[in-house]
Amino acid sequence: HEPTNRLVLSAEVGNAPEASRPRTMQALLAFNLMWAETDCVRAAMSPVDSGTILIADLFLPDMTDERLERAVLRLKDSARSWRDFVSGDLAAPVDAPDALMIRV
Repeated sequence: HEPTNRLVLSAEVGNAPEASRPRTMQALLAFNLMWAETDCVRAAMSPVDSGTILIADLFLPDMTDERLERAVLRLKDSARSWRDFVSGDLAAPVDAPDALMIRV
């Protein structure tokens, strides 16, 4: 195993209900196509349980405290929006308490 100079953040955003999986998968593919506009954040869906996650790679040679903070906040905001989309609850308030977990 070769060491890398990157930090990978991931955020679980929920499981897509069966009825909305095709719509969710289409949206995830479109989102991944915009990787340059999303600071290389990408999304994936588990084929086992339809769990959706966002993934962000941060390259350590260029890392500062401010960049790390911005990346975590961007991922958190994006994960909230995706959570609402994936669950089908598009009317959920943005500042609602959540169980969002960001894995480092």
